[in-house]
Amino acid sequence: MKKLLVAVLLAASAVPAAAAPFMFTRTFASSTSLPSYETAGPLTISGTFDGDANGNLITNISNVTLSIGGVAVAAPIYTAHLNEDNSAWISGGATLSFDGTANNALFIDVDFPNNLNYGAFFYSINAVNMDYTLNPFSIASEQLENGASSLQITAMNAEVPEPAMLGLFGLSAIGLGLGRRRRRA
Repeated sequence: MKKLLVAVLLAASAVPAAAAPFMFTRTFASSTSLPSYETAGPLTISGTFDGDANGNLITNISNVTLSIGGVAVAAPIYTAHLNEDNSAWISGGATLSFDGTANNALFIDVDFPNNLNYGAFFYSINAVNMDYTLNPFSIASEQLENGASSLQITAMNAEVPEPAMLGLFGLSAIGLGLGRRRRRA
């Protein structure tokens, strides 16, 4: 019985946890309207993504949604990051940080750099000290303040089935043990 319980607990703990969902927002103090290039008011970008949080960093970013100025950018949204050694963009591998000091992420509407026909994007890159966004209607950029982006990232509440599953396995094992004990008596 103990071996069965240990085996069930080990099997349940080996199931990898799902990526957690996050929301993000970034408001630029001013923007420029396109195609007129007139100065416009604040511009807010927002969206969601899934990722793995480990301390200050969020990696394995996927399932990104992106809105620029309240206009949703058509899915899918791809991610990329900047290779700081040679300033080349690399598809995937985006990383964000809760405190804004280790961001290296591009959210874009094409598989960049494999496809250069993009229509909208947002990036936050600490190595170039800039947050920048563009869509067909507006453009905005700001230098990072004290080396940190003002991109706000918030974890969304999500149901995590792993502990519940583990509890069910434990209850099942206890039930099996009690049933076995009754048969012996």
